[in-house]
Amino acid sequence: MTTASTPPAFEGGRQPFWNSERIGALLADVGRLRPVGSTGLIGLDGLLGGGLAPGVYILAGEPGAGKSSLALQVADYSAQFGTRGCVFASLEMGASQLVCKSLTRMSAGMHENPLAFGEIAALMPRLGSGESGRAAMLAETVEAYMSNIAPALSTQDAVGTVSSISALYDSLPGGELPPVLVLDYVQVVGREKNDAGVTDVQALSAVMKGLCSLSKRHGIPVLALSSQNRGKRGTAVLDSLAGCSELEYSATAVMFLSVDGADAEERRDNAEADPRPVTLTVAKNRFGALGSVPLWFFPSQSRFIER
Repeated sequence: MTTASTPPAFEGGRQPFWNSERIGALLADVGRLRPVGSTGLIGLDGLLGGGLAPGVYILAGEPGAGKSSLALQVADYSAQFGTRGCVFASLEMGASQLVCKSLTRMSAGMHENPLAFGEIAALMPRLGSGESGRAAMLAETVEAYMSNIAPALSTQDAVGTVSSISALYDSLPGGELPPVLVLDYVQVVGREKNDAGVTDVQALSAVMKGLCSLSKRHGIPVLALSSQNRGKRGTAVLDSLAGCSELEYSATAVMFLSVDGADAEERRDNAEADPRPVTLTVAKNRFGALGSVPLWFFPSQSRFIER
């Protein structure tokens, strides 16, 4: 028989560390779970309890909804206004394409007749030429990007595996707050060297577990983009995530970005509009509320605003 002063033995003869013995460490860890920064969207921050906290956040969406543009907007906002910067690990677009998208969005906020993506690419050889007009607008936009975003944003387009991303974080100087991680996107993360004999489902499950481990080890939010199963695109149901169930089970929160419309025809029409009405739905939230945030997506400006 056990007494109050004699904790029960557990399997294998080992005893647990009771919370009363480690309450100081536990309370210190609770303090590290608070949000580390805003997403830049007031409605989404409200659902998430203040913004992105340490954990893995899945953002899924149908083609045309703009999930990569939204993730980049969140990354840029974190770099400009956050306290720890952001790493954007892109397995889809190159770093120069992402910078061009950011410049497009910044130009929309600075100029009445903003620069388009293709126009920025065409004008880039004339940057710094001292010309007036549109070339001068580009110079102003680049200067704003260099002053406000570039110093705290690392766009990585050559990291192919979770271990390579982990190595990047493990190499950070001690005492430096580790940056937020945005990953575009989880289904195309490369296999590790020892994954040669595993199935696609097992490989994706290992990727998700690796991201959760990275988040926990460094105390960082990870915003990971995901594709959806073809038959369930445009829905906000957890089993629509493509690949494996580990995505929904292990995620701190699961969000879906979809084009609005009363029926399939209206959704197709809206998917070609600029701006187009979209809705960001939080379908799973381990530490907060569920709900939706209506947004306008301006594809030509790579920009989202709340409706």
